[in-house]
Amino acid sequence: MKLNAQLRSYVDGLVTIQEKVFTLESVEEDHLVLRDEDSMHTFIWFSSIQSVAESPSTPPNIILFPRKSPELD
Repeated sequence: MKLNAQLRSYVDGLVTIQEKVFTLESVEEDHLVLRDEDSMHTFIWFSSIQSVAESPSTPPNIILFPRKSPELD
């Protein structure tokens, strides 16, 4: 399933990334728009998302690909 289709049902709901809770404001063609508790906006490109772990009892957890170390470039 494509990530944008999978996450579209969670718009206006909660999602987590690395144990931090966000409100999913919108699912765009190539990125997500999230809002945190301080009303700061975050954009996540679909190319940065490894997977989404869904559970009936908790908000979906967005798992990002590991960052590349600048020392390896």
